[in-house]
Amino acid sequence: MIPYKLREFLARFTLSRFMEKPRKNRVVEITAPKSIAVFVSPSDAANPATIRESAAVLLKHFGGVDLNFYTYTPKIKKDVVYSERYLQVLDPEDVNWYLKPLNMKPAHADILLDFTRKPHIPLRFFTLFSKSRLRAGVTSPWNEGLLDIQFDVTEKFELTYVCGQFIHYFELLKDRK
Repeated sequence: MIPYKLREFLARFTLSRFMEKPRKNRVVEITAPKSIAVFVSPSDAANPATIRESAAVLLKHFGGVDLNFYTYTPKIKKDVVYSERYLQVLDPEDVNWYLKPLNMKPAHADILLDFTRKPHIPLRFFTLFSKSRLRAGVTSPWNEGLLDIQFDVTEKFELTYVCGQFIHYFELLKDRK
């Protein structure tokens, strides 16, 4: 068994190597997304009311979109109870030996939202290898250069507020045509 610290070091090294490659500037044209993947911190995921309210905000604006929230916990999810409909929890059984997720489905969503407060390595793999048409999230040093839209949340961080901010910026981007 490979020690977790070594796995984490190798994952950070792998991510840094891919982030060094030049990225193309993308022109984003998206009007009606079919799927949205939202990455949240485990502390936000532990509160089912927050997930429900944030899902309601996004579903009210985007209608019948396929919406999923994702989080990562270093503990096996059998120990932690997450009972929310939209929430999918990744745990050590869902990642390979250098912490890359085995299922990369969230990276293929039309819109990828990264609302994590700390750099969770498996979620960073999704953001880095994303085929999404729009990647947005809060400003953070670990997402620098990976997101198409970044917005700064200096006040108290609330997930529903951040979802509302994204909708506001999304509408500005859509009306820009």
